[in-house]
Amino acid sequence: MAFSLEKSWAEIARDRENLTEQLMGFARADCLLYWSPSEKVFAEQEKLWLPILTWIGNIFKIELKTTTGLDEPTENRQYGPAFRKIILELDDVQFAAFYVAASLMRSDILALALVKGRLSADDAFEAAFVEEIWQAKIWGIDEEAEKRRQAIHSELKEIEKFLQVNGKK
Repeated sequence: MAFSLEKSWAEIARDRENLTEQLMGFARADCLLYWSPSEKVFAEQEKLWLPILTWIGNIFKIELKTTTGLDEPTENRQYGPAFRKIILELDDVQFAAFYVAASLMRSDILALALVKGRLSADDAFEAAFVEEIWQAKIWGIDEEAEKRRQAIHSELKEIEKFLQVNGKK
């Protein structure tokens, strides 16, 4: 199976060290840490995101802080080593899927949930794009944005198949 990124999964696995550093940078800006100040969007995020944040806290002993502001919750910096350990424990197939999914969704947390089988590709997509989907319902669909979202959704489904084919899900 081919991913839409420039590198194949084997190339991704071979470049683990550099890509892990990139993923650690993503972790600080993970979309699940930045909640909307809009009550309606916040309610949707809470429904989709809180179970995932609870899961990661229970399974990996990480209690991430969230915000409705733009500043990074500095308390989360202490979890960098634990999250790095989680990433390094992924095998090459899982790591490649994780890297591509995290890049597509702007979320290491959702990518990990997908790779570990906690979320389906459909659920991960919905969680990653909750605000965009909500905005489209209110203001109407932007065709270009919708095409981009559908391409990402298809790619996430390919990642899920890739994991299944390789016995990882």
